[in-house]
Amino acid sequence: MTTLTFDPLRSLGGDHRNNDISTGKRGRAHFGPGTRAGLVGPNAVLQLRHALRDFGGGELVTRVFESAGQIPLLLDPPVAMIDERVPARLFRAVSAELSPEHAQWVFADAGQRTADYIRENRIPRLIRLLLPRLPRALAAKLLLKAIEQHSWTFIGSGRCSRLPAPHLGLAIENNPMPHPKLAWHRAVFERLFQSLVAPDVQVHHMQPWQTNPTESAFLISIG
Repeated sequence: MTTLTFDPLRSLGGDHRNNDISTGKRGRAHFGPGTRAGLVGPNAVLQLRHALRDFGGGELVTRVFESAGQIPLLLDPPVAMIDERVPARLFRAVSAELSPEHAQWVFADAGQRTADYIRENRIPRLIRLLLPRLPRALAAKLLLKAIEQHSWTFIGSGRCSRLPAPHLGLAIENNPMPHPKLAWHRAVFERLFQSLVAPDVQVHHMQPWQTNPTESAFLISIG
């Protein structure tokens, strides 16, 4: 029997797992003297920039990146894995600069764009065609397994695991990129499941933001 292996979440845009962005060595990234952090894919930044521009134009983009201390990324956008604290700072700046409702829209738009990039650039065409033709439960389980195995691309040093049966979903612990309702993460997951399993799949953020912003669960409803 042939085992079909696929790598749909090889990265959110980069393909340099655990490369040290300051030294070029393998390991974790250095953000400053005496500090270490995990790495996430550059699309956490790139697609947020596009979402901000569509929502409020170049002025909003500049304001958010300046507030987060990330103006250099506007001049030299990242192409490889980046320190997880970079998007974390940008996410905080979005929440500070925009109303809660508008921030949620930007996070959701950026997450959907990130999922679209993953689908078109990181998932083989054969898999894109195969998953929607499988029984929903099977397709969802395969996609969940892939997300869990490659979760470092969107939670860096955090931990992602599948929920125990009979639940279908994911749990995230020690999320280094917390933001209200984890709207960016939810949008990434929901867009992937809607485009690769079935268009009416819904992903629900199950734990209140106020309880613990670094720990959340996502329940997936496949209909």
